[in-house]
Amino acid sequence: MDSNNVNTVPNGVQTEPNAPRLNPKKMTTCKVCGAMIAKNAKKCPSCGAKNKKPIYKKLWFWVLAIVIVAVVVKSAKRSGLDVKKPSAKVTADMILWEFEKDKDASEKKYKDTVVAVTGRVQGVSNDSITIEGFSEKLTFVTIRAKMADTEDVKKATKGEVITVSGICDGKSFGAIELEKAIIDDSLATTPNYASPMTVGIEDLLKAYKDNEVSADEKYWEKVVTFTGEVDYVTVMTDNLNYIILKPEGSGESLDTIWEGVQVFFENRADFEKIKSDVNPNALGGAQNKVTITVVGVCYGKGIVYDTMVCRTKLK
Repeated sequence: MDSNNVNTVPNGVQTEPNAPRLNPKKMTTCKVCGAMIAKNAKKCPSCGAKNKKPIYKKLWFWVLAIVIVAVVVKSAKRSGLDVKKPSAKVTADMILWEFEKDKDASEKKYKDTVVAVTGRVQGVSNDSITIEGFSEKLTFVTIRAKMADTEDVKKATKGEVITVSGICDGKSFGAIELEKAIIDDSLATTPNYASPMTVGIEDLLKAYKDNEVSADEKYWEKVVTFTGEVDYVTVMTDNLNYIILKPEGSGESLDTIWEGVQVFFENRADFEKIKSDVNPNALGGAQNKVTITVVGVCYGKGIVYDTMVCRTKLK
């Protein structure tokens, strides 16, 4: 054979005359027999061994690497965090509204920090407590607190107000996540009952009936005090301790039976006292005329009633 017509590739392997010259950059060495093979060959033509890609060239390797790095970074950020020492104390409504308005900014503010949240227990599971806001405008978003000690779940009762403190993991699937959470009511965000805004119940109802936006600007999350006549006491569930207050002596003069202030009590004892005084019928209607003065936090227009006032106490 004429040596001038023979192609040579690395390692001294010869090909047939006039065969296309192979590009060394596209070649690799078989890890079994050492023969030169194309990098994209599925197996070695000499020995039949599989031509496996290096592990670092496989997609799953990089996915796993990214996950591991993310876990390490997350752990580093959270090292030394103490759930008994929150960097922020908020009500459920405050933090839920912040995430609704600007999720990215809220993630930067709260994620990987300890947050104490005061709200109403919506439900419990084996290892978590779900906290909801007081406003009915936030019905479909909640705080899900995964408890550090699952025994704490047994301490939560649906409808009661509690404070949970945990490491915020941001928001996903309609819930703000708290991890390694504890129940600690000493960290509660408490209304300033000592300095309320005095308002007539007629004025409060009229403000929300006329212009909800304007009324919210004036009353939303403000501590208010007013006097009204008990029209209704809930008797349908033991977990929602609320009453309906209407202007004294209004009777049937209101446009609809749904015009009134829905008042949720902070303490069960206040609710039970009013329930005893009013002596409601089977449907909850007041059988005794009782006028009371309350102080609580206004949470705007409800789904059914004109105005909601929560975390209320008797004066």
